Amino acid sequence: MKYRIFLLLLLIPMSVSANTILDIECKEEKNNLYKCEVIGNFEYEVSAIDFHYSLPENTELKEYSLSNNWLGDADDNWLSLYSDENFIGKTPIITLMIESKNNLKSEDILIQDLLLYDADFKEHKIENDVKIDENKQTLTIIEIICAIIVVGIILLTMIILVIKRLNRRGDLK
Repeated sequence: MKYRIFLLLLLIPMSVSANTILDIECKEEKNNLYKCEVIGNFEYEVSAIDFHYSLPENTELKEYSLSNNWLGDADDNWLSLYSDENFIGKTPIITLMIESKNNLKSEDILIQDLLLYDADFKEHKIENDVKIDENKQTLTIIEIICAIIVVGIILLTMIILVIKRLNRRGDLK
């Protein structure tokens, strides 16, 4: 029974991905000027949010505007916001006006170090980035392979233990 509970715990996800939390939508407004909106999609009440964002090469942040719902700062590519309200579901967060010499897509903006604070001001660190680059995908494949190996070792150990118990009882002779 203990082994079954342990195996079930292995299947429970331990972190929430940032790409399920934040959506970024970029549209070209004028020549080389893009309007990118960051929208939160919260599964629980959120009262504050912090994250670092980075832009690709050959881009420059021209200006930003916070949604009416949020107060705080967005300086030096670090966003730190709070609100008197608690938000759940889809909520606009910030609009970035970005000048780019290249065609800018939503996937080009990288969100890191995402922290959400719930209605009780408990911190929730979101582990993954919104943008998944090739290195992150490789890491994910390695994580999956490691998980399969660990589950295989656990199953093999359980089979060996069951065989030993049956041998002791004499049921396998």
